[in-house]
Amino acid sequence: MWSTTADPGVAASLAGPGVDPLALAEGRGTLYIVAPAADQHRVAPLFAGLVEHLLEVAFARAAAGHSCDPRLLAVLDEAANTSPITSLPQIASTAAGQAVRVLTIFQDLAQARSRSGEAADTILVNHWAKLFLSGISDKRTLEYLGRALGDERLGYESATGGERGSASRTRGSRSRRLATADLARGLAPGRGRSETGSDGASA
Repeated sequence: MWSTTADPGVAASLAGPGVDPLALAEGRGTLYIVAPAADQHRVAPLFAGLVEHLLEVAFARAAAGHSCDPRLLAVLDEAANTSPITSLPQIASTAAGQAVRVLTIFQDLAQARSRSGEAADTILVNHWAKLFLSGISDKRTLEYLGRALGDERLGYESATGGERGSASRTRGSRSRRLATADLARGLAPGRGRSETGSDGASA
């Protein structure tokens, strides 16, 4: 954190008007934290610390009986790079109860696990809605999507012919994944598949 603020460009940006966490928690304003791709690694600790502090203020208010109204929305784009919050698994699992909605964006599950390890599963489970867009090639992401969307039952009928012109018909059903890896991988640009559940919390 301190090496980040020692950067002249970062220090100059901090000399401007300050951020009021209380005003944001009360729904008075919107804060955008952005950086060029080339600078993301340099400012990531500062961004992560600022976002964590803002959420801590919102959680503390909720614990004191003053939940955010309207709900506080935290959108974490490029969550593994721009704002790599170490406490994200805990935030995702408790945010909904604090009137905070968290929208977390990763390129795929491999990227989430590279940042959070096995705790990435906690982040995933505690987001009520998941949206998978086109262009996914990560095997574990495609497998998760197939499992999450479940199976469908397909009916079939087969006919067999026997000697002397006899014939028989067989009817039955079999299961098939709603989203196979090939189908999920082949989503057209701009299209996606979503999964929602009642056990999630943040999204």
